Amino acid sequence: MVKILISIILLSIIVILAISKKKSEKIGHGGKLNNAIDLLNNGEYEEALNEFLEIVKMTPRNAQVYKLMGVCCFELKKYKNTLKCLNTSIQYNSEDVECYYLRIAVFIKFKELENAIRDCDKILELNELNSKAFYYKAYIYNELDDLTNALKYIDECIELNFNEFDAYNLRGLIYGKLGRYTEAIEEFNKAINKNPDECIYLNNRSFTYIRLKQYENAINDLNMAIEIDEKIPRIYKNYAHIFLKTSKITEAKENIQKAIELDDSIGDNYIILAAINLYDDDYDSCYENLKQAKSREISYYDYFDDEMFDKIRDKEEFIELFQEELDKI
Repeated sequence: MVKILISIILLSIIVILAISKKKSEKIGHGGKLNNAIDLLNNGEYEEALNEFLEIVKMTPRNAQVYKLMGVCCFELKKYKNTLKCLNTSIQYNSEDVECYYLRIAVFIKFKELENAIRDCDKILELNELNSKAFYYKAYIYNELDDLTNALKYIDECIELNFNEFDAYNLRGLIYGKLGRYTEAIEEFNKAINKNPDECIYLNNRSFTYIRLKQYENAINDLNMAIEIDEKIPRIYKNYAHIFLKTSKITEAKENIQKAIELDDSIGDNYIILAAINLYDDDYDSCYENLKQAKSREISYYDYFDDEMFDKIRDKEEFIELFQEELDKI
């Protein structure tokens, strides 16, 4: 989900670069600035950053150049430097919306979500009808599991005709967390109809079909998703979940191992693996994989609603690991 949000924010960078080239002659050093922007456009971020550093020495209060330096640092994954550049840019021009967009992305990377919300509010002070700001607020509140506010802001975003397919996808995810699965399917349908080549939407709809025990529909979505991109770990996690629920354990094991092979940082994968261990009555491996899950980022805890976890639901070791999360579901 974070990757989709960041990709939306980064689309704003294309706008930043286009506008920057038009403005470059007006602020002086136009040839040098255009050269730096060309380097940035070509993905030569270190070289572009060095060019911008030379320009800012000559025009030290140049908000635009600091913003572009922030873009370079962001692409180089130098997020602390990105934040410094954007803070300086905003100091010199506090009404640059694109600068706030990018700073929101950095705050999300740092999990400074309250700061990200404040930047959304600042954008809305500048333009109360800015649909992207409502989208980002909805995303952040969803991350905070404040689903009331998440739904409120994604509704406002969509009412403003936000022209991003992911708005429907996000509302689908929120409905899913609320257990409103039929409504979630409707939202994913809208996202897929608008962008049928986005495998994440298909995967999310599949995940919801699993909740509705519509396994054939879930498999069909996964089959379409994997044709688009076979490197998405959550596709294999969902395959594994379906195969577990339909007692095809060999296939479940193969797919969850593939998911972990692609990305071992996803806690959800280890919960599914722990459930497979329970099927085999391998309790030691189950608890080890639950500990692995606990040490990673987990998107959903309602896997624990599955009957398989009845085997350990009342066990002290399980309760100690996930007491807080169990209280929420």
